[in-house]
Amino acid sequence: GPFAIEAWDAKAGRLRLTANPKAATGLPRLKTINVRFFPTEEAAVQALEAGELDILPLRRPPDPAPAGFTALSVPGAALTFISFNNQAPVLQQVPVRRALTLALNRPRIEQMTAGNGHMAAGFLPEGHWAATDPPAMPDYDPAAAAAMLTAAGLFDRDGDGRRDTPAGHRWEVAIRVDERRPAETALAFEAAASYRRAGIYARAELVPFETLVDDLLTHDYQVAIYTLPLPVTFDYRPWWHSGQIEADFGLNLTAYSRPAVDDWLAEANRVPACAAPERGQLYGEIQAQLATDAPADFVLFADTFLVARNGLTGLKPGPFAPFTWNIADLSFGH
Repeated sequence: GPFAIEAWDAKAGRLRLTANPKAATGLPRLKTINVRFFPTEEAAVQALEAGELDILPLRRPPDPAPAGFTALSVPGAALTFISFNNQAPVLQQVPVRRALTLALNRPRIEQMTAGNGHMAAGFLPEGHWAATDPPAMPDYDPAAAAAMLTAAGLFDRDGDGRRDTPAGHRWEVAIRVDERRPAETALAFEAAASYRRAGIYARAELVPFETLVDDLLTHDYQVAIYTLPLPVTFDYRPWWHSGQIEADFGLNLTAYSRPAVDDWLAEANRVPACAAPERGQLYGEIQAQLATDAPADFVLFADTFLVARNGLTGLKPGPFAPFTWNIADLSFGH
């Protein structure tokens, strides 16, 4: 690589790299790089404000950037979505899940998240090699949502103003969310408010992160909000293949099952030489089917942020590439 380790102090959380004269790509523009590790983002921001850093990646934009620094917004590949447990009573029905996507107040959520991300129409972010024909953004249509829920047998049977199940019990929807993620808890409260306007007895349920993950992996929940970092990998079977519902480390959190999607996922991994056009067409079919079946409500691709000292050039970060991917091109003053 372009740099070699010169010193590592684990106790202090400091790593010093120097230009590698044997690098196959030639000498990088910077002679040394000092890397620091912080226990929290807040501690890193304090070091930035004290002038101790030249560049810092952040989950939230600084307000404002320190003098002498510029904040950059980078499209992210982390998808925040509302996960529906496709094995849960009532939510097993596709029309019910689609109704919930129509009930969600997307204009309000877009206002809440302005400047922090891009609304999601599907599972793949804009710019992804396979997102050539993305699905349309779901509408916000409370009237259509109410009609679909009523048609599915979910209406107010006892006159208390809330929808009941066909068995006559009040349909209660708990939206579980990580209590330590403010943006996600805000989304949970807004989703609950949207569902209540559709006549659903809904509430946000803040839980520890460990509890949320355990519930998602064991499918012991109704509705949950989660942010999933999407890897560069072309293989999305762990997320949507039915064989991953009960598999160890399977990430089919929604317990979604559709034989056609299983076949497309398998076929996408048999394309000779990983040919992108053929694979992209298959992933387009998968995105379209997910939009129809609504195993989850895809909401937001959160942006990431960089704060860089003025004069640092060569930065070309992307959704699937950290700012270090072209570290040999970074320089000051030229």
